[in-house]
Amino acid sequence: MQHLRILLITALLSAASFVQQDRGNVTGTVTDSTDAVIPGARINARVTRASVTLASSTSDAGILVMSSLKTGTHEISVVADGFLRIAP
Repeated sequence: MQHLRILLITALLSAASFVQQDRGNVTGTVTDSTDAVIPGARINARVTRASVTLASSTSDAGILVMSSLKTGTHEISVVADGFLRIAP
């Protein structure tokens, strides 16, 4: 079995004019150790201070987009068929 790695997960936090927003986006590409994309990987982003979990999955190109996440600390897990789950 192969291990998943998240090649790029970048939090893009937006601000409008002089007002700071309390939401942001996470985008990235999920790949394996050979840099092959992982389509249909299931992503969970848990907001640690609120114990709220948001779910998404990667596109056919392995791309992840999660919008309107509350700003703060998140625990992100990635699960896909045929791959081992590695605890953070």
